[in-house]
Amino acid sequence: MILLPHPPLGENIEKDQGRKRLLAKLESNQVPGLESAPGSTVGTLLQPPPSESEADDSSENREGITEQQEDGQDAEEGPSRQLRRSGFKAALLDVLETLLLTIVIYAVLSTFIGRFKVLSVSMEPTLYEGQYLLISKQTHKIWPLKRGDIVVFQFPRNPTKNYIKRLIGLPGENVELRSGQLYINGELMPEPWLVKSMRSYSGQWQLGEGEYFVMGDNRNNSSDSRAWGAVSSQHIIGRALFCYWPVECWGLVEHGARPTPTPTPARVFDSVLTSPLPAGSGP
Repeated sequence: MILLPHPPLGENIEKDQGRKRLLAKLESNQVPGLESAPGSTVGTLLQPPPSESEADDSSENREGITEQQEDGQDAEEGPSRQLRRSGFKAALLDVLETLLLTIVIYAVLSTFIGRFKVLSVSMEPTLYEGQYLLISKQTHKIWPLKRGDIVVFQFPRNPTKNYIKRLIGLPGENVELRSGQLYINGELMPEPWLVKSMRSYSGQWQLGEGEYFVMGDNRNNSSDSRAWGAVSSQHIIGRALFCYWPVECWGLVEHGARPTPTPTPARVFDSVLTSPLPAGSGP
């Protein structure tokens, strides 16, 4: 057996002390670029701090993620907003269409149909004071008026007033009253629409082109052509068509025949329901 010589004891002590000093320096981070790990005697390399470019990239990435989240939220809210907008537009279009349709209907009705309120007793018992009538404004321009038709017209002496009477004499005819009886062109003319006898009244009128002779059915209480002459065709507004108020008088207006008995309209119907409606006068 070969024995190796041992190093001297002093040298070993110096080496141990050098190792301890090195380890102390490492633990106190005196060696640059190294850091001590807990529970270990070997240092690890320190991580270098992030550069400015890397920091910018990270901030951009964070901003990109935020923008993507906001875009996602907008994408989720978009359909609901579109639905709300489309619903509002649809409702607005419905309102506008309804208003337009109402205006068109009103314009058409105003062109062809008028409303009139009887304000006197001159047409009793055919029409009573307080009745509301629908007037056809255009039919007399298409089909000629006949004897016995009940018409609404502008009062010749004051066109701002509207009257309602019965046509008795037609254009070009000679109208004569003898002791309360009617003669047309010298021939006695029956009047089935009269219920009350007429007072003794005499007179004669020659009608020109486009002129009509009108009288009320209540001859003893009527201001008509006997007092102020014939009515021009230009002043005729329309032909009485239908009674729509009050309810007990509801129905078509009788023309050229003896009127059917109808109850006198009660004054209770001249109320808030009827007063706002436009109406003419009817002596």
